[in-house]
Amino acid sequence: MNNNKVFIVKMKYDEMSHYSKVKRVFFEEDNAIDFIDEMKKDEKYDGAYWIISDRAIEDYEPCLSDEEMELIKVEAIQEFIDDMIKTSINPSTKEWNSYLYLENQWSLYESRRIELEDKN
Repeated sequence: MNNNKVFIVKMKYDEMSHYSKVKRVFFEEDNAIDFIDEMKKDEKYDGAYWIISDRAIEDYEPCLSDEEMELIKVEAIQEFIDDMIKTSINPSTKEWNSYLYLENQWSLYESRRIELEDKN
């Protein structure tokens, strides 16, 4: 995929006209060509002229993947748990030890975070 260019598919009925209607925008030229081929089969577009033009995109940033989104969530939860551990009133009491519980939860998220980072 070419991350710094888009392909604009336009259509017009009069070859000499400067006016054309944008039909779709693609990131890959092959997809644009496939789209035009499919549209040419439709009787509605008989006699239409199809145009592909490309434009550079200087500030394009690809979308986050599902793994990257999960990584962001895991890191946010780890930060939240870390803050809870730091502000724990008395982690050494004989009652339910929130510190040990939260530390265990944090380690589970840490192993998942490492697994996600290794995929990228």
